[in-house]
Amino acid sequence: KHLNPNCSFFPNYLDLQERYAFNDRFDWKPKAKEQGCNVTENSILIGFFGSNSHVADLDEILEPIIQLLRENDNVFLGLICEYDMALHLCMRNHKVPSNKLVYFDCLSYIDYPYKLTCFDIALAPLRNTIFNRCRTPLKLCEYGALSIPYVASKVANNQRLHIESS
Repeated sequence: KHLNPNCSFFPNYLDLQERYAFNDRFDWKPKAKEQGCNVTENSILIGFFGSNSHVADLDEILEPIIQLLRENDNVFLGLICEYDMALHLCMRNHKVPSNKLVYFDCLSYIDYPYKLTCFDIALAPLRNTIFNRCRTPLKLCEYGALSIPYVASKVANNQRLHIESS
């Protein structure tokens, strides 16, 4: 960092107890009700956290997710992303029913892990591209540290974590 002032430094708190130890989970239901979703205490949130660079990755699995949403009254899709990604992917391209979508604003790198705790099931889709094969499985490690079950693509980085961690 001291050699190049144009660099940014993001601390990795993955191994620190304080980073992933929360007394409670983030309550997503008030936000869902505010956005017109008819949630109950038994509602389930399938969640995705990602940037606009993951539009195509999420796009690949949205059709089965939408089918799940339509067939199950108590299942909702939660997105932590830029607003234009949520609008483009879900409302325009795939016609996710607005009463089944819960949108959360992006957070800083320091604060987002707490908001992830609202996911009952997390999505970690990656297309099998050269770029994605070089990525780390950090997102899966974070979900694991938060005890969130996840559905992940079977690409090289995720496969290595699966093999190494059993």
